[in-house]
Amino acid sequence: KVYLRFPDLDVVRDRLKGTEFTWSDHGSSLEVQCPYGNVYVLVPGGVPGVSLDDRGAHPSDDQSLGAGLDRVELRCAPGTAPGIARFYRHYFEADVTEGPGAAEIRCGPWQTVRYVESTAPLPAYDGHHMALYLANAESFKGAFLRLKADGIVWVNPRFSDKATTLDGALHEYRQFRLKDIRDPDTGELLHTIEHEVRVGTHPLAPF
Repeated sequence: KVYLRFPDLDVVRDRLKGTEFTWSDHGSSLEVQCPYGNVYVLVPGGVPGVSLDDRGAHPSDDQSLGAGLDRVELRCAPGTAPGIARFYRHYFEADVTEGPGAAEIRCGPWQTVRYVESTAPLPAYDGHHMALYLANAESFKGAFLRLKADGIVWVNPRFSDKATTLDGALHEYRQFRLKDIRDPDTGELLHTIEHEVRVGTHPLAPF
């Protein structure tokens, strides 16, 4: 699920009426499913017309109803959250908060990625991915070298970027990829989701 912040949920309720979006009203939040099956949870927060993070704002003549991304929540297998927390701490030196059956990774001033353990069967991985921008070239270099040393850096054959060396990742492609989240203590595969890990000089960087 993708959590989005909106200053005024009543305005969103009015906009959703008569659309092809299906939605349920939980009072303090709205759960919305688009025609393609993606699920969004709209939560209150922010100030009308003001982006939570101007670095990701796109210029427009229209005022956005939303204030920005709050978090992405991913289901993971029972017992894997502590290892997932170790993965992000070790390889990315990330700020991670752990709770019962959950690991939440701070990805910016407002945004997090949250893994939540679930006993329900997990769907087969279908190739979806997320992009992460690291704070600076040194953070990018350190993450690449640690992941490369443990054989986790990966090349997606669907795309032309093939970063297998630090020079290629840092200077030629300005990104690298991985898809296996492994416990750094044991090497156990915990979860699969492609990460595009980018340095701030990447041409699509929003800042």
